[in-house]
Amino acid sequence: MPPNAAKELENVTLTGQRKTAVIVGGTLGIGAGVARLLAKIGCSRVIIFGRNEIRGAEVLELLKRLAPSSKIDAAFVQGDLSDSKNMRAAATALQDIAGEDGIDYLVMCQNGVHTGTINNNADECAKSLSFAVQAISRFALAYFLTTGGGLAPNTIVMSICNQGQTLDDLSVDDLSLKNRVATLSKTSLFMTQSKRDSTVLDAVHEVHFHSLCKRAADDDFFEELNIRYPQYRYFSLYPGVVPIFVTSLLRVAL
Repeated sequence: MPPNAAKELENVTLTGQRKTAVIVGGTLGIGAGVARLLAKIGCSRVIIFGRNEIRGAEVLELLKRLAPSSKIDAAFVQGDLSDSKNMRAAATALQDIAGEDGIDYLVMCQNGVHTGTINNNADECAKSLSFAVQAISRFALAYFLTTGGGLAPNTIVMSICNQGQTLDDLSVDDLSLKNRVATLSKTSLFMTQSKRDSTVLDAVHEVHFHSLCKRAADDDFFEELNIRYPQYRYFSLYPGVVPIFVTSLLRVAL
């Protein structure tokens, strides 16, 4: 029988431990839910990174109400993850605000919203805004903060992604999917973009035991980080569709 996660968390507390958590994509959805939970269990400092300053302020106010005795240092950092320049700037901003003590929990929930259109970014390597935010930024932030000294001892780095999907014929020469535009409707392109992101994230996060006989971590970014930096721990989660505030609103609307 699978464990009851909610039940297990009833006895978890961070009160008095002076931990700093950074939630990337923490203004909405799963990211905001993670921030709320950290506030409830007494995380002394929660830093939210996102694009929408208004939503960020709303989340901060909620965290202050949820924290035990309302004791929490909650902050919002506004930024963009659509290209490599902004990803590096985001890592620098987060490291600066965390200070010398560093980040104890880095939770990445950013989600590049698909539009069913091709929207290029400033990078030749990514060429897609949603792909840069959804996929590349997760690896970039983890790498920059790891190698730049932004993490505290024993930091946990976690990437929480969309449910797993597969795009078997994805080509590394067409990550933007621009070569498929002529043959796909807007809806089909939207679905294909989602499958692309899941495929790339899975290829990087997961170890392919059946297809790799040699050291599988060579082709696995997070596993490689676990090997190179054993003082930290790196995880990836694929929770699928979960009940969040947004899904509740959708049910009401429907």
